[in-house]
Amino acid sequence: VENMKEDLMERCKVLPAFSSRLSELESQNEELREKNRQMEQKLATMQVLETASYNGTLIWKIRDYKRRKQEAVAGKTLSLYSQPFYTGYFGYKMCARVYLNGDGMGKGTHLSLFFVVMKGEYDALLPWPFKQKVLSAFCMIFFKSSVLIIDVSGC
Repeated sequence: VENMKEDLMERCKVLPAFSSRLSELESQNEELREKNRQMEQKLATMQVLETASYNGTLIWKIRDYKRRKQEAVAGKTLSLYSQPFYTGYFGYKMCARVYLNGDGMGKGTHLSLFFVVMKGEYDALLPWPFKQKVLSAFCMIFFKSSVLIIDVSGC
């Protein structure tokens, strides 16, 4: 019994050290989680910037069109947003919004596409309201491997 008591006392002596080490590891783990969140945010920003156009044109590939159209008809996904694009490096930030099963009077019979002006980093430098001409013509729409490609460049 005396040996057990001594063993228990020795183990109790190391508990504060273990508790302190556990606190350190939890703190490091939290720091790593925060750094991971920041890296994921930077990666998402980089992916958006890689696909962004800075000349006012949008080339938008809608992958899995058939499945997405079925989801739209079923009411699961009403609309999709394109990646942002810009009128210039310090210009207006925009995107397109598509309703694959139509919107309003076109619901169920047409594809509806809308132009969206978004909040951008350089809005304070730009004239408001937005008064630039918007071309609504599509130069090329085609399907390839269940991908709908809308290309408005060159219009």
